[in-house]
Amino acid sequence: SESLRDAMLQVSGQLNLKMGGPSFYPRMTREALEGLSRKSGDWQESSANERARRSVYMMTKRSRLLPLMTTFDFRDTTVSCGQRDVTTVAPQALALLNNQFVHAQSEALAKRLATHTADREKQIQLAWNLAFNRQPTPTELGQALEHLHRQQAHFDPRQNSQGQPTPPRNPGSLVGLELWLRADTGFQKDTDDRVKSWSGRSPKRFTAQQATPGKQPIWVKDAAGGHPALRFDGLNDALVIPEQVLHSQHFTLIAVANHTAKNGLREIFSNWGEGGGSGTSLFIGTNGATQIRLTDAFSTAGHLSNPQSHFGLMAINSGDGAATFQNGRPLASTASLPARKLLQPYTIGTQGTINGEYWQGDIAELIVINRALNQTEQAGVWRYLAERYGFVTESDPINDPVHLALASLCHVLLNANEFVYLD
Repeated sequence: SESLRDAMLQVSGQLNLKMGGPSFYPRMTREALEGLSRKSGDWQESSANERARRSVYMMTKRSRLLPLMTTFDFRDTTVSCGQRDVTTVAPQALALLNNQFVHAQSEALAKRLATHTADREKQIQLAWNLAFNRQPTPTELGQALEHLHRQQAHFDPRQNSQGQPTPPRNPGSLVGLELWLRADTGFQKDTDDRVKSWSGRSPKRFTAQQATPGKQPIWVKDAAGGHPALRFDGLNDALVIPEQVLHSQHFTLIAVANHTAKNGLREIFSNWGEGGGSGTSLFIGTNGATQIRLTDAFSTAGHLSNPQSHFGLMAINSGDGAATFQNGRPLASTASLPARKLLQPYTIGTQGTINGEYWQGDIAELIVINRALNQTEQAGVWRYLAERYGFVTESDPINDPVHLALASLCHVLLNANEFVYLD
């Protein structure tokens, strides 16, 4: 099991060769964590980079083993000197076909091939060399080209009668939209461009307010990709929404912002009231120059790249887990967040109403959705944001028929007996 997992990481180009140090916690499904009394607290999933280390550094608990590893004859953790069984059984084939980790390595290998060359035949030759340490035969090359052609036709909605409709680009069409603030509309400002209110574009039209002039953010005309934004000074600028915005523990938070602070805790969106909420409130913000926080339960939710430039930030909590993304690029993930207190008031630019943790930087757009978006919807939102603000997203390859076809071929190779059984 360990050699198979490490071989997949090596072929996909994801293997982290870091040696020593603490063990990493692999990603566990909710079903695998059911036996834990405090599921999210007892098993804190490591970052994607740490999870790509060799299997010898994987955290192993006697009664909490990674299902993929046990399927492929992982060591018996109940005895000190156990002898491994060597098996070939049907569940192993099912695991290779369906396991999320194997699919992730297939996609990573496809990206590796596409980065190296755009020529189909050269991609196939490189894939064979990486997976099998040999070149494909003429017959294999022809079959691989035919597979790519068929799969691309299958994944392209224009060629596939069963294809899904184009995902929505405009957030206003998303089911469950609670709050949609955009700095080009809905604001009231004085002659010094200080914003005293900011009304949403969503059906409920929540209004964020600040009556004190010295605490009002500044409206900046051409801040983010030629579009306006509200600029928060990091000292006391903030807006308050007196009503309850979120009602579901499953949600999606999206912000277009930049972050100019070098230290301290800072919040984009929060609901921590003066009456308490430490440890149970909802917020998304930063710690220091780059670290993302998504509530106290997920305080190390990835690191921003180039935070002083405007970026898109997405945070999702669902029954399958919580995750953060920057410009379509996954930052971090963990198990589903423990239940949050979602009561009003909500604030923008500070940690609730505690008079602290003020955001330093711009906020051009804020979207709050009362459910977790699926991958197709996420890709549609990223395309909308990329077109509007001009930053490059990494979401498009996920739904590109050419990429999906290549990932499908890579998945075939990682399932082949020649890869699984031969060193």
